[in-house]
Amino acid sequence: MRLEAEKIGVRLGSREILHDIDFALANHKFIGVIGPNGSGKSTLLRTFYQALHPWRGRLTIDGRPAKELKPRETARLFSVLPQQYGAEIDLTTEETMLMGRYPYKKMFEGFTKEELEKVKEVLAALGLEHLSGRRLSAVSGGERQMILLARSIMQDTPCLLLDEPTNHLDIRHQALVLDALAALGKQVAAVFHDLNLAAKYCDYLYFMKDGSIVRKGTPKDVLTAENIELIYGLKALIMENPVTGRPVIIL
Repeated sequence: MRLEAEKIGVRLGSREILHDIDFALANHKFIGVIGPNGSGKSTLLRTFYQALHPWRGRLTIDGRPAKELKPRETARLFSVLPQQYGAEIDLTTEETMLMGRYPYKKMFEGFTKEELEKVKEVLAALGLEHLSGRRLSAVSGGERQMILLARSIMQDTPCLLLDEPTNHLDIRHQALVLDALAALGKQVAAVFHDLNLAAKYCDYLYFMKDGSIVRKGTPKDVLTAENIELIYGLKALIMENPVTGRPVIIL
């Protein structure tokens, strides 16, 4: 699947939040979107899954204008983990995960044996077997985040759009989640605030500021001391991980 944004602008009310965005999701498996608070990262993802629509520019999916896609078509292309959820129905872990299968179901259609087995596989991959049968109201914020991510994986789409997927997670679960996402072999576009996590896991980065993409490229190209000072106003020391060759940022 190929998503392309060409010079798109997005408004919220009378204010333009995104300006002249050029973005391609196709050639890189794991894309990170980084930048300060309020730079437009979440708005960008919301535009891709059509919670918002550009008022100018061109947004296409496999060459087709994105606005032509019906909601069910979009749900079969993009699994979404927003930064904030509204009120959730108080389901069990397994019931929540199976909600990811609804875009493929007819009314009153049940779940297959394969889908029920897949739930167990995803729980095991994310180390969540201990949450089996638990209700969302009875788990911690971090555990809830993991369950909702498991629901996104169950949706089994070509692309996952994740807004701060490691939010509320301890360092062990951050690594567990990102390792599992990388192992999926799917296209992932994720918002990160932790630059070192972005450097370790992403193939390509878009660095945003004030609603624009100001830098893009590999982590080594983008995560430089000059760029971090330009965008965050902070001096940073950039070192190289001796094992991976990827940058390590020290503030």
